[in-house]
Amino acid sequence: MIYSEWLHEWLKDRKNYIKESTYANYGTLIHLYIVPAMGGLQVSDIDEQLVQQKVLHWVHANGLSCSTVRNVVMVIKSSLRAAQKNKLAPMQIIDVSYPKTYKETSRKVLSKSDQSKLVQYAYLNLTSKSAGILLALSTGMRIGELCGLRWSDIDFSNQTISVQRTVQRICSPDGKSRTKIIISEPKTISSRRTVPLSTSILPVLHKLNMSNDGYILTNHDRPIEPRMYREYFNSLLRKTGVNHVNFHSLRHTFATRLIENGADYKTVSTILGHSSINMTLNLYVHPQLSHQRNAIELFSLLV
Repeated sequence: MIYSEWLHEWLKDRKNYIKESTYANYGTLIHLYIVPAMGGLQVSDIDEQLVQQKVLHWVHANGLSCSTVRNVVMVIKSSLRAAQKNKLAPMQIIDVSYPKTYKETSRKVLSKSDQSKLVQYAYLNLTSKSAGILLALSTGMRIGELCGLRWSDIDFSNQTISVQRTVQRICSPDGKSRTKIIISEPKTISSRRTVPLSTSILPVLHKLNMSNDGYILTNHDRPIEPRMYREYFNSLLRKTGVNHVNFHSLRHTFATRLIENGADYKTVSTILGHSSINMTLNLYVHPQLSHQRNAIELFSLLV
C-alpha cells in the first residue's frame, strides 16, 4: 500500500481515540511534512535510514525545530507500528537521532528589571487582560490555559485556581479548510491541576471579579483566543520598553524564579503541570549568572 493512503486510513481510525486538537495536529503534520517527503512510497519501503535522512533534512534544510521534527517522527512511528500489525510493513524499530540547534537551547527568561516593568504596568493599568499577565507570572500557566480560565475556577476561600480547560485554534487535518477555535480539557492528566494563588494576586482578582461565570480575561461568556492575547502581550512589551520575548517566556520566568528562591523541583513541576521533574529542569530552569557565581563561591569556601 502507498504510505499516503495508509496514513489516511490510520488517521481515520485514530480519530476515535484521541482529542480533536491532537487529531488536527496529526493531520497537519501529515499534510505539511510526511506526505511531501515520503507519501508516494510503499509502506514497506520506509525504514530507519530513510526517516533519519528526513530528520536531518527537516532540521537543516527546512529549518524546523527539533521539537516539531520529534512530533513528526512520533506520527511516523505510530503509523508504522499500526502498519506492522496489519502486515503491511516488516517488523522494525525506528530509532533516530536529533541534531541540536541554537533555537532549541535558547529559551528566554525575563530579567528581574523587565519583569518588574511588566508587573508595574499591569497594576497601574489594571484590566482583565493585564491581570492575565500577572496570573502568568504568578502561576506559570500556558497561554491557552489562561484564555480558558473562568471566574468559577477560582476558590477565593482556599486561595486556589483550577486549570480545567484550554483554548486553542486548530487547523483542519486536510490542511485546506479554515481553522477553528476549540475549548477542550488540558492536554494531559497532570496539566489538569489546582494552583495556589499568591497573596499579591488575590486583591487584583477580587477587584476585577464581576460575580459571574464569564472568562477571566474577557469578563464575558466568550474567551479571547491565544493569537489575540499574544498580540496584546506584544503591544504591552512595546509600551513598557521590554525587548521582545514570546508569551511562553513568562512561564520560563515563573519556573526559574521559583527555583532561584529555593522551591524544590517536585513542587515546581506539579505547579507547572509537568509529568516529570526532568521536563521541568530541562525546559524551564535557567540559573542566572549571579546564582552561578554564588555557587562557585560556595565551592571556593569548601576547598
